[in-house]
Amino acid sequence: MTLRLLFVAILLGCSGCVTSSIEDSFGCPDDLIADWEITAGCLDRPLAPEQAHRVVLTGNLPIDEIRDRWESLHDQWQVGDQYWFYSQREEPLINATGAREGVVLIRGCTQLGFVTTSIGKEGES
Repeated sequence: MTLRLLFVAILLGCSGCVTSSIEDSFGCPDDLIADWEITAGCLDRPLAPEQAHRVVLTGNLPIDEIRDRWESLHDQWQVGDQYWFYSQREEPLINATGAREGVVLIRGCTQLGFVTTSIGKEGES
């Protein structure tokens, strides 16, 4: 049992995101937040819809490459939904592409999707 807990602690520590109390601000059960593809610890700040669009336009990935994904995400947006800026640190064993940044769309306790807008080494944007 102790070995299993140690493994879980190591795995959580290597998630590419700092642990955060951001989960508390959503008021969602832990099991729902655990299903999110972009973990709550990676969410940096909420974005207004126009700010989310600006993040998409100013990332280091060409807009042509991410346009369809952004349009699909944006088409799902409804009043009351939240866009969040996310940032995942570079973790060679987990996300070998390097640090990633982008926009996540959340409705209530459900993460509807995300679009990665920048990829690179830590500190690059």
